[in-house]
Amino acid sequence: MAVIMRGLLAWLERLPKPVVIALGVVLVLALGALDYVTWDELSVTVTYLVPIALCAWVAGRRSGTAIAVVAGAVEFFADWFSGTRYTHPLVAYWNPVMVLVSFLIVAHLVAALRDSQSQLEQRVQRRTAALQAEVVERKRAEENLTVANEALLLSKQDLEDALRGLQDSNRQLKTTQLQLIEAAKMESVGRLAAGVAHEVKNPLAIIQAGIDCLRHRPFDHEPEVAATLQDMEEAVDRGDAVISELLDFSAPSELELQLAELTPLLEKALLLVKHDLTRSQVTVARHFDDRRPRLWLDGNRIEQVLVNLFTNAIQAMPTGGQLTVRTRLEEFAGPDRTNLAGERKEPALRVGHPVVVIEVEDTGPGVREPQLDKIFDPFFTTKPVGQGTGLGLTVSRRIVELHGGIMRAANLPQTGLQVSIRIPT
Repeated sequence: MAVIMRGLLAWLERLPKPVVIALGVVLVLALGALDYVTWDELSVTVTYLVPIALCAWVAGRRSGTAIAVVAGAVEFFADWFSGTRYTHPLVAYWNPVMVLVSFLIVAHLVAALRDSQSQLEQRVQRRTAALQAEVVERKRAEENLTVANEALLLSKQDLEDALRGLQDSNRQLKTTQLQLIEAAKMESVGRLAAGVAHEVKNPLAIIQAGIDCLRHRPFDHEPEVAATLQDMEEAVDRGDAVISELLDFSAPSELELQLAELTPLLEKALLLVKHDLTRSQVTVARHFDDRRPRLWLDGNRIEQVLVNLFTNAIQAMPTGGQLTVRTRLEEFAGPDRTNLAGERKEPALRVGHPVVVIEVEDTGPGVREPQLDKIFDPFFTTKPVGQGTGLGLTVSRRIVELHGGIMRAANLPQTGLQVSIRIPT
């Protein structure tokens, strides 16, 4: 029934108000005819409320009131013409008045209910619009908050990048300061070494001249004297070797660079230590890269470096072993501090720069970890007294750095030491 009423109301609301009022009048007249025929039926009188309520709901308060008046008049005339007899003459007038009042009350109540519903619908619509506006505003605020969070995150990342940059700059500054201190120290040591070398070389030359003179004396043929002279000459030779290394250490940092291939220099350096290789029963394994780029090199200085490395490797294998010499062409991957010695200054090389790599490996005992970080320090040596001055690797590293390269040293996983050189192409 409720579905039917909602459907009827929806249909009537689509019609113009005059049409609704006309339909209400027709329905009231039809009910009046039915009232005249049935004669004093209460159920028919109640039915007048249907068109009154419909018109009041659909067409408004005035239309409902008009239909209520029409319905009251129709009901009065239906009773009048039907000839109804009442116990008192005023009842014939009292009943229509009460019915009309009832009809008017119903019309006003339905209209008031309709107005209340309209106001409620408007209020709901306004509230809905306000809620929708709040939802839109909240979404806009959430979007603004998201944008602000993203900006804050970017700012945080920028600050972190700036902090890392400052930390890197600080480390580089400290490294540069240490390099300057080391450079000043090495310059002082170099000047001291040069002065000592010149001061000692002259007395050694005089001693060597005296030895040569004594060899031509008659007592030179005595065994004890001959042995003493031999010991003195060997001592002079060792002293002269130390002086030569000191002079190399303090020599001006000037190179005579020429375009040259590396492989011939390696072969020549191996040929120079061939006697030591044979005496120590050390074999050589060559692994040279087929690509042979030409490099700007000071051939004599690089040859000095290679001979020093080969000699150190041979001395580390007094009972025999294998000397491995390897070359290859690669791109510089950056500094690597893991289990390495050397590379104490930032190289001129940059990541991705093409370099030629020279690796010299031996099968000796290697270098103990506490001493590995010191092998490039001046005057530090792991060799027995009388077999080394501790300047060979220092001078070699300096020569490599003058070529724009770097030198590293690391113990091999099993046994032995690897010294690698990287020189830019």
